[in-house]
Amino acid sequence: MAQTQIQIGMAQVFVTEESPLNTYTAQTAGDGFLAENIVYTINSDMVPQLLVRGDHVPAPDVVGKASATVTFRIPLKYSGTAGTAPSYDLALKACGLAVTNVISTSDEYLITNTFDSLGGNPHESYSVTILEGGDPAADALSYKVVGCFGNVVLTGEAGMPGYLDFTFTGAYSAVTDDALESVTYDNTISPAFMGGTFAAAGVTINAVDNFVLDWGNVVALQTDVNSTHGYYGSRITGRRPVGSFDLESTIVATDDVYLKWSGQNAVTSLNTGPVGGTAGNKWQVALNDLTVGPPEQIDSEGVRRLKVPFQVFGQTADTISSLVSLKFT
Repeated sequence: MAQTQIQIGMAQVFVTEESPLNTYTAQTAGDGFLAENIVYTINSDMVPQLLVRGDHVPAPDVVGKASATVTFRIPLKYSGTAGTAPSYDLALKACGLAVTNVISTSDEYLITNTFDSLGGNPHESYSVTILEGGDPAADALSYKVVGCFGNVVLTGEAGMPGYLDFTFTGAYSAVTDDALESVTYDNTISPAFMGGTFAAAGVTINAVDNFVLDWGNVVALQTDVNSTHGYYGSRITGRRPVGSFDLESTIVATDDVYLKWSGQNAVTSLNTGPVGGTAGNKWQVALNDLTVGPPEQIDSEGVRRLKVPFQVFGQTADTISSLVSLKFT
C-alpha cells in the first residue's frame, strides 16, 4: 500500500468553541477560514536528572508537561457584506475581543474581560484544529490545541494587504488521523492599505508607510495534575497593546517630527481611517490614549524615515473596551 503523503498546501484551519470547556471539540466546516504560514509546535518540558553513579553516564530526562502552539496569518478583510462578521470571527474572539454588530452596517471588535458567549462576547475556551491533507486527498492529520486563547498582531504596509498574525497556546492533544472538511470559503479580496486618513489627535500624518498594532495579550498556561499532559488549557491574564508607525523625516520648519514624536509624549488618539473603498470590505483601527516615542531612525532606500513606537494606556475614565477598536464596515 502506498504511503499517504502529507502536503503543506492541503491544510485547513478551524477555531471552535469548546463544549465541555477545556475539552477538545472537533471542528465543523463552518468553523474554517482561509489562512497562510501555518505552524504547529509541540512544547514539551524535558526535566533533567543529574544523578551520579561514578562513571559520567547521564540519567534519562523526565518528560514533563506538554503544551501546543499554533501560529498563522490571515489577510485583513471583511466578509463582503456589511453587518456580517468575517469568517475568522472566532479567532478574534479567542484573542479576548468582543464584537458589536450593527445589522447591515458594521462589526466592531473591542477588548473585553467578559467570557460568556453572550451578546458578542468570547466563549470561555476554544479548540484550534489544523487539518493537513495530501495524496490521497481524503486522508489528513489533525493537529489540536485545547482550551486555548491567543494574541493577534495587525500589520499594514502602504500598497499591500493588511494582515493579522495569530498565536494560540493551549494544552497538547495527540495528533490523530482525520479527513479534510468541505469548507465554503469566503473569497473576498483584501483591500490594500491605502486611501485612508492616518491621523493622530485628528491631525493627518503624511507619508506613513508601515503600521503595526500588537494587542499584547499575555496568555498563561493553566496547570492540572489530573490532565494527561499537565495542562488543562490557557487564559488571558494581562494586556499591553503596543505598536509603531513610520513616517518621513523633514526639516523642523516644515514639521518638527523629533519634538512631536519624542519624549514619551501623550497622544489622545490614533486612527487609520477607513481602508478599502467597497462597503462590506472596509476596515479601520482606532486607538485612544497613547504614549509615543522616542523615534528610531531607519533607512528606506536612501530616504530617512522615523519609526515611532507607541503604547496604548488607560486614563482614569477609560474602560478596557475603549482603548482599541478594529471596525469593519
